[in-house]
Amino acid sequence: MATANARFIFWNSWDEADLTFGSSGSETPTLPLSNTQRYNNSRTWRTTDTAEQQIKVNLAFTTVISGFTLWRHNLTEDGTVRVRAYDGPNQTGNVIYDSGWLPALFKKTLGELAWGRDPLGASAFTNWRLKYSSYWLPKENVRSLLVQISDPTNPDGFLEIGRIYAGEYFEPKYNFDLGHAIRWESTTQQNPTAGGSVHTLETETYRVLDFSLSHLDEQERVDLFEATRRVSNHRDIFVSLSPAQGGAKERDYSFAAKMTEAPQFRGEAARFTNNFTFREV
Repeated sequence: MATANARFIFWNSWDEADLTFGSSGSETPTLPLSNTQRYNNSRTWRTTDTAEQQIKVNLAFTTVISGFTLWRHNLTEDGTVRVRAYDGPNQTGNVIYDSGWLPALFKKTLGELAWGRDPLGASAFTNWRLKYSSYWLPKENVRSLLVQISDPTNPDGFLEIGRIYAGEYFEPKYNFDLGHAIRWESTTQQNPTAGGSVHTLETETYRVLDFSLSHLDEQERVDLFEATRRVSNHRDIFVSLSPAQGGAKERDYSFAAKMTEAPQFRGEAARFTNNFTFREV
């Protein structure tokens, strides 16, 4: 199977959807499900127990849902997720896609496993502070969804998700250029003392990703120019430079992000180019 190019969920249809629980589902009063529709890392959705969660999603209008991501969650290696898409409202009409039950966390590849040290079934997120689940779906018109989340043995005693992205992804015909850069940054300030010590406070780190798309055709320019106009540098999106690959590479190059500034499009003879810088959020 051919490797997918970079993918970006610029427009999150989840944010305008009507969300209700199905036959099972719960939320704590101060951390409701609706928190997944707005970016704020301090306001998550938290359940009252580890029972299966069924979320009925009625979209604002018929649209393509080809990317689905649970971001900043506490699901474990035993957790599973199922997504069903319908062409009618309120989970009616034809089921146009059924993912079946899929792992919440993709496993380490054989080459990444540390034999004798990693636990059996270790995921790529073992010992990581932040976890996400991302699923790439067929590009079909969707009116409603049914999302099921199961992790009955979660040791926290509840399930928690910070943000959910569901929308059509943009994927360029030609992938990002060679020479991209990714790095960890933090807000920590180093404070040197007269004695030569350098003191810092430990703060959460975040990723910064720089890359270029240098082979955009006219239609891609139109689509990307409109997408970046809508999100600018104030809306959060989901970025994956290594989608559907699994292992550490997909983990490292996939995250919720904001553009540090809108990209500049440059026109050449038969193509358009631009540069992106994304900061993890």
